[in-house]
Amino acid sequence: MLRAVARRVAARAYLREEHVWYALPLDGVQQPRELPTGLELVQAQTGDASLAVQHGRGAGEVARRVGEGHELWIVRDEDRAAFSCWIYVERAPAIAASGGWFVVPRGSVCLEDSITSPDYRGRGVAPAAWERIAAHARTHGAETMVTKVAQDNTPSRKAVSKAGFKEVAVMRLTRVGPRRRVTFEHVVGATGKALAEAFGASSEADHPR
Repeated sequence: MLRAVARRVAARAYLREEHVWYALPLDGVQQPRELPTGLELVQAQTGDASLAVQHGRGAGEVARRVGEGHELWIVRDEDRAAFSCWIYVERAPAIAASGGWFVVPRGSVCLEDSITSPDYRGRGVAPAAWERIAAHARTHGAETMVTKVAQDNTPSRKAVSKAGFKEVAVMRLTRVGPRRRVTFEHVVGATGKALAEAFGASSEADHPR
């Protein structure tokens, strides 16, 4: 019993995460591909929380974040949520950031927490949604869309790469008790550098383009 408690305490005291940051220049976005027949992409309003709940999102949190100006996008199939994701314009949540939020680089929007329902996977729903959201962001003045994927999440990394995203940095978080350290490696170009600065991170390898 005591050993189990000790293991749980140790797990909370120590954390190590590694994510790859990707960027999609919006000036190269072409005509978005079509969604599968019967599906529709909508920007959720507070009243659409019931669809978001299907993806495990809390109705209260959805209402609060939409009210704060963050964008929840949902691909709906009548009363079913096929896909959903968040878009953050000025600041975005991240466990690696001081205070849990970081300032999104100027001219960028941040794509987070993409979820595709099991019945709709393998049908190109996510890439089509991302392209349409990117086109919308471009018309509203954004120049780049950034997103991060866990280093070991191979399927998601392949998906964003196929959608045109390019790697711009590798971010590592190590936390031992209250002490935390965030580093950025393989930093590429202005976007990668801006992300490192947004996290107040040390850059161990900077390769500008």
